[in-house]
Amino acid sequence: MQGFLRGRAVLPLVGIWVALAVVLSQLTGSVKDWFDMTDELRYERLAASIARTHSLVPRIHGVLVESWAQLYPLLIAPAFRHADAPADVHAAHLLNAWVMSSACVPAFLLARRVLGQRWPAYLVAVLTVAMPWIVYSTMLMTEVAAYPAFVWAAYLIHRSIATPSRMSDLLALLGIAFAFLGRTALLTLLFVLPLAIVVFERRRRPWRAVVKSHAVLVAALALAALAAAVLKATGNFSQVYGIYAHYTGHTNLFSTAYVGSLFEHLATFSLALGILPCLLGGAWIFARVFRPPASSERHAFACFGAALLLIVPAQVTNFDVVYNISFVHDRFLIYLVPVLLIGTLCAALEADRLRWSIIPPTVVLVAGFVTGAIPAFTWQQFDTINPDTPASSIYRPLVDLTGSLGATRALLAAVTVVFATAVVALPRLALRRVAIVYVACALPLLTWFMFDRLFAVPGWSGRPVTTDVHGTLDWIDTSVGANTSVSIVPYPVSSDWFVSQRFWRDVEFWNRAVVRDVHFPEPDVYEYTGFWFPKLYPRFDARTGVADVSPTRYVVQTDSETRFRISGRTVASLTPALLVDTGGAWRLDWVSTGLYDDGWTKPATTAYIRIYPLPAQHGAVIRSIDIGLRAPDGVSERRVQLASNLETWRGAAVQGNSIHEQIKVCVPAHHFAEVTISTADVSTIPGDLRSLAASSTARQGGVFVSSIGLSDDLHGACPAP
Repeated sequence: MQGFLRGRAVLPLVGIWVALAVVLSQLTGSVKDWFDMTDELRYERLAASIARTHSLVPRIHGVLVESWAQLYPLLIAPAFRHADAPADVHAAHLLNAWVMSSACVPAFLLARRVLGQRWPAYLVAVLTVAMPWIVYSTMLMTEVAAYPAFVWAAYLIHRSIATPSRMSDLLALLGIAFAFLGRTALLTLLFVLPLAIVVFERRRRPWRAVVKSHAVLVAALALAALAAAVLKATGNFSQVYGIYAHYTGHTNLFSTAYVGSLFEHLATFSLALGILPCLLGGAWIFARVFRPPASSERHAFACFGAALLLIVPAQVTNFDVVYNISFVHDRFLIYLVPVLLIGTLCAALEADRLRWSIIPPTVVLVAGFVTGAIPAFTWQQFDTINPDTPASSIYRPLVDLTGSLGATRALLAAVTVVFATAVVALPRLALRRVAIVYVACALPLLTWFMFDRLFAVPGWSGRPVTTDVHGTLDWIDTSVGANTSVSIVPYPVSSDWFVSQRFWRDVEFWNRAVVRDVHFPEPDVYEYTGFWFPKLYPRFDARTGVADVSPTRYVVQTDSETRFRISGRTVASLTPALLVDTGGAWRLDWVSTGLYDDGWTKPATTAYIRIYPLPAQHGAVIRSIDIGLRAPDGVSERRVQLASNLETWRGAAVQGNSIHEQIKVCVPAHHFAEVTISTADVSTIPGDLRSLAASSTARQGGVFVSSIGLSDDLHGACPAP
């Protein structure tokens, strides 16, 4: 590598990187919104934590989280030093362009060693960046750093295989560690490297010599195996993967579903590469494992590529079969791109023809296209790109062209067979020209398609990705300052669970002041940020309403909250959310019992609203409380009774718009008062909005309490008993 860096190739390579980064930054700089993914939310917070504390210890909301993929948050941390979320996110997008496009450098180094020529190595460098998944540079995702980290690791692993030495082994291990910090799943490279060495050396040298030449690697693997055994024995092995530990407990490698899903993964992934690189590159790699080329560099690369193509798709497919019902996450397969590109150019430039070796990848891809699930929600249900599977977006225009998914399956299978036939039938010179021109044109065109799709339709946030949210969604930071501490209390803002999720994720993402996520009265309710984010569960004294903790001075609640209201003065709002100044000590104005979490009354259950006295209240005073009521859909009206210690109201709630009734209540100075809500009627009501799963299951209930508002006005002293 040092010899190369002193050579004439360095300036063109630097020029390629700069040119790619400049062009890419024009695209990423146009993206001012986010994709509403918890991954982006998590890495934004981790980067902000590094910028604020100057510590690499992963913390969210001040709490240690086991997120070991700290490379990306570290690289974008400088963008988050200003505590201005919209500006910081924009700066991070610009940084992304330079970080992710840097993959062209190790891609060139690897291709130069394998191909032995500069011009195809330059082509690989360009196409390593000008490929569809470069669209991740517009998002705050680990792929931005993990992709170049992997390519560096691939280059160093190849060196270790082809030219073993202590230094080569050490650098390969450092490369794997670097990739692991980019994405923890890339720890898989620890299995790829020894497997590739075994295949490469199986007929070259005695095993004693192999072990001796890889002494550093053998020692490192032995220590890793010992550590793994200890962790396994103590039940802590899964913690190696940090927050992804709960995804490591199951495998499903021998089921029929697994085999079919594996084929679908490879087929869908190949679609975003234009199919041919997966056919030609894959065929060359496996052919050269069994029929080694004269070049040891190419043989070593083939062994590494084969191990990678066997292990990584198997790992990703297992994850998707077990946890995602065969939903293809092709974003986990992007690390195969430079390997397949180099394999394709090797096949195009070599004099030896590929014949029988083209059959296995052809069968796999055809089977994947013909029998794969290709679920509609990944490409048809939503107009925008699915960030987990950008490749699936290509199915939409193909279905529009052919008229149906079945016809598209047939078309893709036919194209795959035509490509395979061309590989076998075309003269060598013609194949070389066709393959190189096709790959050089197809990948940039598919990349253009991804960005066109990105900008053409709103993202998962429901807004165009070019929307500037400064001064709107960062309303908390602009009201009290980004360095202030604010707690949020998530609660539904819509009958659509996804709308509520989007709202609260926006609140968290665009406001640096939000440092606590509060849930009451129980866990696993309205956890829109998922298990990634630490939650706080305060307790309130049932007699006085005083909280056991007061984590922040400011708190955000909705004006439709029906569980409890933290006392304080409203200082800002973004409908339906209110920013409340608690004065520093948390206490309740009121708390309800007997209602479902989302405000519906339960069958045969009287709901109670407990109202607490004001802190400086002297004597019993009259207060009024406004209660919004609505009947279930399909019920024209529902009889309801509201009662307090002063008065009773009997009336009917109707479907559609809520009715609002005020009822007066006498609140003693040193004790609480209660208002009851009751209805004798019961019918089917919508699912509980406490979680996505619960929202899809109907239940029984009475009337919907759409809001509870306690007036600040006092109506004089209570009448004498």
